Amino acid sequence: MKFSKILFLLVLTLSVISCKNNDDDTAAFNLSNANVAGTHDLTYYTSNVTTTGSIGGQPITVTTNTTADTYQVELTFTESGAYTIIGEFRTTTTSTLGGQPQVEILTLDESGTYQVNEAANTLVFIASGSSLSDSDVNSVTLFNETELRIMFEGTYVEDGDEVIEMTELRFVRQ
Repeated sequence: MKFSKILFLLVLTLSVISCKNNDDDTAAFNLSNANVAGTHDLTYYTSNVTTTGSIGGQPITVTTNTTADTYQVELTFTESGAYTIIGEFRTTTTSTLGGQPQVEILTLDESGTYQVNEAANTLVFIASGSSLSDSDVNSVTLFNETELRIMFEGTYVEDGDEVIEMTELRFVRQ
């Protein structure tokens, strides 16, 4: 009887001592130049654009939805704040105006600098030859060791029409 109590206490003690919270030594994966640096493959693209204007004095709203596939795009970040995005992918665009879906191969070849704002969870791309005022602020909706998801939401006026755009891009680290 004593032996079984001692054995029980020994097992209980060992199980309590051996239990350790593994999160104590794990640093958070924050949005920073150092953590975003590397090459990321585009795996998802969608864009929805709503344009409100008038034709012949009659109000009209047109919505276009674009999805993509056949991705061959690499986005590379350096820790010093430079980026390049190169490659191509196929898009299919449909419109509330009707008609056949428009299929197009988009080719990307751009470089510039980027700025990370960890507190606001944003990423700003500044293409070569552009100024910060020419750039869009992208919300980072997911960022971890393997994935980066960014979303651009913007409202602007083009040719007198109001345009509301929402674009989402998803990347997987190589």
